[in-house]
Amino acid sequence: MPHRRRPLAFRILLAIAVSALLVPIAAAYVPSAEWLLDKMAYKRSKMGVQRMKIELRCGSAEERQDTEVLYILSPEKVRRELADGTVELCIGGRCRRKTKGGAVEMLPDWTHLQYYYFAHNDARGQRYLALMRGLGVDIKVDTLARIASRIAIVLGAKEWERDRPQIWLDKDLFLPLRLMARDGQSLIQIDWIHWGSQASGDWFPGQLDVYRDGSLIRSCKTAEVEVNKAIPEGLFELK
Repeated sequence: MPHRRRPLAFRILLAIAVSALLVPIAAAYVPSAEWLLDKMAYKRSKMGVQRMKIELRCGSAEERQDTEVLYILSPEKVRRELADGTVELCIGGRCRRKTKGGAVEMLPDWTHLQYYYFAHNDARGQRYLALMRGLGVDIKVDTLARIASRIAIVLGAKEWERDRPQIWLDKDLFLPLRLMARDGQSLIQIDWIHWGSQASGDWFPGQLDVYRDGSLIRSCKTAEVEVNKAIPEGLFELK
């Protein structure tokens, strides 16, 4: 049976459709950093979350998963209880650790960044803007990328630049997906992924991963989240 050539109009439409699929997502319009950070802050404030208790299953790539518990009280109070009895407290951006034996030590400055988004209920984006500047994120540089099946707006770097401070925001949900910040000569990467899970909704990500210079040092999966239930203030003291 002879091959029938498609009509010219059909071939033109097909070519346009294929071309549209091949256009890189980086060519899409990216709103200003100020607008994006305002949207992120406003979204969190609309949730009305002042207190959270989060149960996690944590470990590294080689370790078994242990149960950890986070207590978060807005503004800027976080308690992390590890399976071995160690307790970490972050108050106002400064974090300390108390081991089961009673020794207390300061933690790196980046530690509180894991919880910064959850420990605030302020609708203003200016504090995020100030934080990004303090971390050295160049908010005038942006692009689009993909992470965990989501399209992210990247502030501070182009998609191929993995050695610069940067923050990734979900393009449609305005939720944080990734933060990369300096710790001396090292680069810390924090991923908040799988938002909207059955266990955590948009209150907390379904998974929180931390990398140092590209190597995974901590991976936590969310098991349960309790919101706006009473949390004793005394939990945020190292006794």
